[in-house]
Amino acid sequence: MIEIDSGLRLRPECGADLSFLKILFRSTREDLLRLGLPGPMTDSLIEMQFQAQRKGYFGQFPEAESFVVEKRGKSMGSLLKDENEFEIRLVYIALVPEERGKGYGRRLVSSLQKKGKTVRLSVDPRNIPARTLYFSLGFRKEREEGANLEMIWP
Repeated sequence: MIEIDSGLRLRPECGADLSFLKILFRSTREDLLRLGLPGPMTDSLIEMQFQAQRKGYFGQFPEAESFVVEKRGKSMGSLLKDENEFEIRLVYIALVPEERGKGYGRRLVSSLQKKGKTVRLSVDPRNIPARTLYFSLGFRKEREEGANLEMIWP
């Protein structure tokens, strides 16, 4: 368990979290929900994307730690990080829609910065709220390739 501040903490993901993580993932995929596909097709597509994302992240970062973000004991997000002696890679961060824009993302990312290591992340350049947050926390653009904007701090 990692305490971020009063009421906000990270706890290691466990098998019982899978249904929550799927619901959270679905809430981040408005692009797929807007396709107008029949419900079962949308569900199947989102499930495939969820599985592909997890397989890809853990394939690329096999030592990554996956956490559920909790506020006062209630699951409200997910954070995946890969950390070594010199650097932290923020692989994935997501919050449920009703908790976005309230400063929780800032507090989570700031908690990584407080470790005094280089922090790297990748963000969709079209995700203006996330980009704005990262720039406001002192991240700078490292490079942009297609659908990925690579950022680094300090």
